[in-house]
Amino acid sequence: MSTDPDPAPSRSPFLDLPGAVAAEGPDAGVPAHLGSLVQEQRALAAGTAIVDLSHRAVLSGTGEDRLTWLDSITSQSLRGLAPGDSAETLFLDQNGRLEHAVGVLDDGVTTWLLLGAGDAGALLAYLQRMRFMLRVEPADRTAELAVVGTMGEPELPVAAPAGVPLVWRDPWTHV
Repeated sequence: MSTDPDPAPSRSPFLDLPGAVAAEGPDAGVPAHLGSLVQEQRALAAGTAIVDLSHRAVLSGTGEDRLTWLDSITSQSLRGLAPGDSAETLFLDQNGRLEHAVGVLDDGVTTWLLLGAGDAGALLAYLQRMRFMLRVEPADRTAELAVVGTMGEPELPVAAPAGVPLVWRDPWTHV
């Protein structure tokens, strides 16, 4: 999906945990597991564990036109995305081929895009070109924020910078 060369992976502090086994390939830079796969999977399913997804990229869009702008250039209707809600959307090329698949969430002030690290540069460049006269400012926030996954209900006050928890909910968990 991306034409970006593989970015140099950053090294997660989770790799310093006892038993951490480094992931390879597109997940390089984070632990694949901590040495006890079955126990870790059960804890994750029970909602008592987290997964380090800090190798994923985070882009943001601020400005009052951010949702209508994304609505006009993606496959998903995002115009009515309420603060705290999340969705998935696709960026397609002029022939309808998939370029980028992203998770989207909005906190009422900023719209957050969660995507693969190798897609960040190309998508940000595209978003910059598509601004035209709209009041929107896209930015790469990957260096400032880390994505963490859980199957439980997150209780992270740090994950609510505008007072609305930044929680992307996978719409496909029931499938």
